[in-house]
Amino acid sequence: MALSSSNVSHSKKLNSLRRMYLQAAFVTAGNPKAIVFFTAVFPQFIDHDSAYLSQVCILMSICAFVAFIDKLGDSEPKKLTAIDIGCGTGAFSIHASKYLGKIYAVDVSEEMLEVAKSKANTKGIGNIEFCNSGFLDFQPEVTADVVYSKWAFHHLPDYWKQAALLNINKMLKSGGIFYLADFVFEFDHDFKKNTDALLEKLSKDFTKDFIEETKVHIREEYSTFDWILQGLIERAGFNIEHSNTEDSLASEYFCRKINQF
Repeated sequence: MALSSSNVSHSKKLNSLRRMYLQAAFVTAGNPKAIVFFTAVFPQFIDHDSAYLSQVCILMSICAFVAFIDKLGDSEPKKLTAIDIGCGTGAFSIHASKYLGKIYAVDVSEEMLEVAKSKANTKGIGNIEFCNSGFLDFQPEVTADVVYSKWAFHHLPDYWKQAALLNINKMLKSGGIFYLADFVFEFDHDFKKNTDALLEKLSKDFTKDFIEETKVHIREEYSTFDWILQGLIERAGFNIEHSNTEDSLASEYFCRKINQF
């Protein structure tokens, strides 16, 4: 059945809104003052009593967490121990603390951890342990059920990504879940054409400043190709049960530990 022009228009508007929402998440994650942007676009979601917080990160973490818990398929999530590695200012950890038993919030930045601790203290949260460590060094006191990482893995070159994944394997119980979301590239034989196409696609929905930040990311960060990342994950003892690489900004991988080294 063919879609009417009004349905197509509505679909385009929804896709555009979703991309704007993602952009807001990226912007406010790095600059809380950018909450003004989010307030202007999504006023119905703003909690004015907590305007100093990165509201979009909170909302994104809630949406992500609901989908994440659904994928876990565990009937008693309160018994689970999770590691949020590369936790930043703690958006995911703080929301997840309501539903999971214990969370290790891990980040190499002491400044970000202090912000996360302040948020947790304000809310009276007591089941998060904050750890100043990273992908290569952190190990929990006991193995965890879940390791969660979002928009942090690209800081590592591929060699160290593999080392990090092997370390994550050691963090998890047998059959434990590893969830990874990050900026990942699709492969194309024509690099320039592929890069230009990505930037052109983003430019339809994002600001010039955001496009410039993307160029800096491509030039200076360590995002890798999907086929490389999948190989690294599998070689570290994980089975990729679900992946979504359709989004230009955030590919996700839901993985289960099947081998121990």
